[in-house]
Formats: sequence, C-alpha cells, structure tokens
Amino acid sequence: MNLANTQRSVHTAFNALINAQKASTKASDARFALPAGSSRAKVTTANARWMRASEDRDRQAERLRKELLAALALLGPLGGGA
Repeated sequence: MNLANTQRSVHTAFNALINAQKASTKASDARFALPAGSSRAKVTTANARWMRASEDRDRQAERLRKELLAALALLGPLGGGA
C-alpha cells in the first residue's frame, strides 16, 4: 500500500468515525428525550438503537486506530533514526 492510498484510508476511517459518533449521540439524545412513564417497548427500543450506534462507533474507532498504525508503519521510524 502506498502513502496516497493510506492517507485516503485514514481519511475515510476518520469520516466514518465522525458519522458514527453523530449517530450515537443522536440515539443517546432520543433515549434521553423519552418522557417519564414511557412504555417498556419504547425504552427498550431506544436502548437497543443507542447500543447499536455505540457499538458501530467503537468499531469505527478501532478501524481508524488500525489505519493510523498502518500509516505509521509505512512512514517508518520517525525522527530520522535508521
């Protein structure tokens, strides 16, 4: 993999993480906005949506971490060391 492809992969992974974080935040806000006395079904559904969004966010964060490690490996030792 060359540097241009690695940069593109990191950029794509970063954008995916941003979108996943937005979705997780939106699901969390929707869960929080449920009025007191909401039905068990509504609460369970809101919790499940938030859980799925949070899991996706975590997967995207791990993907970005791997892409960044791959980019660092491609660059080689930093600081001019041999």
